[in-house]
Parts: sequence; C-alpha cells; structure tokens
Amino acid sequence: MTNVLGIGSWDRSGSSIIARILGSTDGVVSVGEINNLWARGVTSNLKCGCGEDFAECPFWQEVISRAFSDTEGTALLNQAVAFAGSASNQRLLGMMLTKKVDRDFEDYVTALERLYPAILATSGADLIVDSSKIPWHLAAASRAAEQFRLVHLIRDPQGVVYSHQKEQAYQPERDDLMDQHGAGFTTAGWLYRNLILSGLWRSPDARMVITYEQFSATPQKVIDMILQFAGRPMTALPFTGDATVLLDTEHSVSGNPVRFGSGSVDIRLDSEWETKLKGSTRFAVGTATAPFRFWYQGRAASRVKSFGQT
Repeated sequence: MTNVLGIGSWDRSGSSIIARILGSTDGVVSVGEINNLWARGVTSNLKCGCGEDFAECPFWQEVISRAFSDTEGTALLNQAVAFAGSASNQRLLGMMLTKKVDRDFEDYVTALERLYPAILATSGADLIVDSSKIPWHLAAASRAAEQFRLVHLIRDPQGVVYSHQKEQAYQPERDDLMDQHGAGFTTAGWLYRNLILSGLWRSPDARMVITYEQFSATPQKVIDMILQFAGRPMTALPFTGDATVLLDTEHSVSGNPVRFGSGSVDIRLDSEWETKLKGSTRFAVGTATAPFRFWYQGRAASRVKSFGQT
C-alpha cells in the first residue's frame, strides 16, 4: 500500500527537522519537499540531502528509473516538470470551485502515482514523509496515495516573521539564500496557507494539527503521536535522550539546510524572536493572527491531551 504522510505549513515552521526525525525511524523514508523535485532536482540538479548532486545520487536515479524510464513515464516526467513550474494554490482553488477537470493536474497526480511506489521500492520503507507544505501539491499527493494523512504544522507567526528576516544559505557551497520576506507578506501567507489547509482537510482522521512549540517542548511524544496517526504504532524512535535525536543521512530533494546534517542533534525551541523581533512588529503580527493562532493552538493542545489519555 502506498502510505504517504504529508506535512503542511507555512515556511520556516519546523517541518524539515520533524521530517528528518520521522525519516530516521525504521520503515519510514523522508524525501523532503517533493513539489520541488522537478525544478531543483530534475531540472537544476541541486544537491540531495545526502550531499550528492541529484543526478549523481544513486537513490534518486533508481527512483527516477523505476518511475519514468518507459516512454509514457518520460512524457509524464516532462509534464510534471512543466506543471510544477506553473502550479499554484489559486489554480487549485479555481479548479475546485468550478469543478472543471484540469488535465495538467490529473497528469501530475498520475506522475505521483508512479513516483511514490518507486520511492517505497527503492528505500524498502512502508511510509513516505513528504514535507512539501504546499496545498496544491498535497492535494495531488492525497489523490495519488492509497493512504494519505496530513500533519498540519503551526508555528507562532511572530517567530515565522522573524525567521523570514534572517539570512540563511539554501545549501552548502552555494551563495543563494533561502527566501526572505517582510512582515506583511509573511503574515498574510501564514493566514492564507493555513486556512486553505484547514479547508481542504477538515476531518480529524485525515488531518492532525500540531504546533512547533509543542514539538520543541516534548519532541518524543509528538513524534510518537505523528507516527501513530500515520498508522505506525509502537515504533522504536531514534532518540538517545529526552530531546536528543540520532539522524540518519536523508535523500531529501529540498528543504531547510538541516536536511544536510546527520548524527546527534539536540531539539530546542527557537525563541530568539521573543527578544529580537521589533515590538511594533510583534504587536501587529500578534493582533492580526490572534483568533486563528489561538484556535490552532487549542486544536493542537486538545489532540495532545487526548493522545496522553489513550
């Protein structure tokens, strides 16, 4: 069975480290942001999380060969590259509102129907973690997988705004930086994306809301909860201490630079924004997002409390 766990969130919310920990668990493979496979891997040949260029990574070359080596597969691969370059959440919403068939979207789903089984066959895992975050891709993933569950990850938007202001290299040995945005754009994006995710996956059986702050405070408990939600109960976790985890090398095509590291990592709350984010910005962002922020925090707290009682 093609079992996929998607992570949906706004950027800089902690999805990469959560995916890394999940992918270091037996039977789970984390592949980073598959929505960026086509541009950053297939087209631009950027580095895999293992450190090799995409075209030199044995894992991804086997996956691509398994999925797209025949004539139909080659055509689907090219169509997926083209579609991912023009896809957007607005296009997804328009398709849903008009109920018109988007042939390019359908072909993209078909490409994922080939890609995901190839990832499982190559890795030997039985659960894929796809940390794409983007609703349009996750909607396609939910169609392509036989079982799809969504982890809806929420980080305090004030921390997200501060993180977007910092310079951070995208990958080693390159000068390009991760995207930086102002407070207005980041706040609007946080609201927009999280509300789309909430609208697309309303059932608690299909979507689990967690917060970055919960994860940072009790990482083992939250990872265990996610795995059980994905149908993998009683799994040995890669923790060597309460908040220390041993990370495997990961074949991720895109994500935060944390995807390039391996070995022992300490999990800690990144709360630098509490003292370094400008006071007026904190007030504006906190006020604009307060109703939704408290709602998501309540949903997440309720889920954790329920889990602790089982």
